[in-house]
Amino acid sequence: MRNILLAASISVLTFGLSGNAMADDDNCSMDLGMGVNLAPNSIELLDQDKPTVTMLNDQLLIDGTPLTLTASQQVVYSEYQQEIRDFVPQVVELAIDAVDLAMVAVQEVVTGLNIDSDGQRELEESIDKLRQALERYFHKDEQNYHLAAHEDGDFDRELEQGIEAVVEDSMQHGLSSVFSMLAEAFSGDEGTFEQRMEAFGERMEKMGQAIEDKVGTSSEAIEQRGVEVCEQAEQLHKLELRVHQEIPQLQDYKLVKI
Repeated sequence: MRNILLAASISVLTFGLSGNAMADDDNCSMDLGMGVNLAPNSIELLDQDKPTVTMLNDQLLIDGTPLTLTASQQVVYSEYQQEIRDFVPQVVELAIDAVDLAMVAVQEVVTGLNIDSDGQRELEESIDKLRQALERYFHKDEQNYHLAAHEDGDFDRELEQGIEAVVEDSMQHGLSSVFSMLAEAFSGDEGTFEQRMEAFGERMEKMGQAIEDKVGTSSEAIEQRGVEVCEQAEQLHKLELRVHQEIPQLQDYKLVKI
């Protein structure tokens, strides 16, 4: 069960978030080279080694200094803003929804195995740490979104470690509950041994079905959204190349790296 939970959680959570997704049988691998603060009336591109780029509708500023754009530059600049506004919320909301969905599966394990209060507390601590790690990269506050840069696999490693901690805790305490239930099946006095073992098997099967019922369809939807985010990233990357040609001052600012 541990391997199933771990693989399922990691595949759902990383699909489209780290950029390692499969779309139309082509490997789509991407990094986010800059952070983004997205607000209703502004966009900030953040890089600790470069001046901040601020986008205010038809005005472009680098380190607070506005640039004068030609008509052709203004066209591609407007397209670039809109593409970022379409992309960033999709990535952030996908990340948040994927973690929420994975935690539903974990909660079903807790419920199905009657994990004790100490085990539940440890699980909650692991889940809180995972959420805190996620919020460092993806954050939503009403209509404001924050998307942090993540390159060189740092995000992938931090996310996978957080998921593994949650799964390990759930399995550690879950197995303890399983052994307790098995002990009851061996030593109980209700029905025959075969009947008690059959009842135990049915309970495990019901728990597995409950997890599938809760997350199965939603997991498929998450994966499809991951494909769509990957496709959006490719479109944004192509548009960025045009932006770099049209507006040379932005050549060193690469949001999507493929």
